[in-house]
Amino acid sequence: MSTAMASPIRGKNVFAHFMMGNTYPYRPANFRTDIEDAIEAGIDGFALNLGQDSWAPARVETMFSVASEFPQYKLFFSFDMSIITSASVIVDYVLRYVKHRNSFWYDNRYFMSTFAGESQSFGHGDVNEGWDVEVRQKLKDKGVEICFVPSWTGMDAWKMFERFPVVDGAFSWAAWYVSYIALLTQALSRRRHSCQVRRSLHAYCKDIQQIVYGRSFTVLFHPLSLEELGLSRFDITHKAISRTCSVRARTY
Repeated sequence: MSTAMASPIRGKNVFAHFMMGNTYPYRPANFRTDIEDAIEAGIDGFALNLGQDSWAPARVETMFSVASEFPQYKLFFSFDMSIITSASVIVDYVLRYVKHRNSFWYDNRYFMSTFAGESQSFGHGDVNEGWDVEVRQKLKDKGVEICFVPSWTGMDAWKMFERFPVVDGAFSWAAWYVSYIALLTQALSRRRHSCQVRRSLHAYCKDIQQIVYGRSFTVLFHPLSLEELGLSRFDITHKAISRTCSVRARTY
């Protein structure tokens, strides 16, 4: 009797965007609970959104220490470039945790991302040179090859790959209402919101498909995130239902 072998299916990793900036009061038990809840929800790891608060390194150390109790749970840094101004902050964090067993690697390279950063040149003549010289090359000199997939969606995907060969992939942040001003001036139905998101993601994916192949693309969704709209002050605050961790998942 012959036995048919099922074709292997390559699954995608799902990461929840975790705001380290909200963890000042955290103790190990808090990190442990968040990881356990994430695992129960089918999440593979955390993308650690990180700035340069003086207390942050201690919380990051605690996060990785607690994550060691969950060997299959992965972590990578999503450096918040709306806050970080020095490339050394990035390099130091990577070098400190690159060999940690919970650090996420993709395609045999250490994976790292950002929120913003497409205008940060670290004192060089242009953005690509700054990221290449101050981050990629400095890490390479230490024996670390990176897979760099930033969220630089302030521009179209084709422009990003054309202008910034330093990046290895693209991450679109388009997963909620595209036009905040429209939200403040008119009531948008859920159906319209859904159409906006689909159009935004479709355009971004289409750019990538037409311009470059063999690159990584990270898609975002956040089914458990609540937006508080301060209509009188034209400000928007994103709040997570699930403690610090909003389920804005990235897939690889």
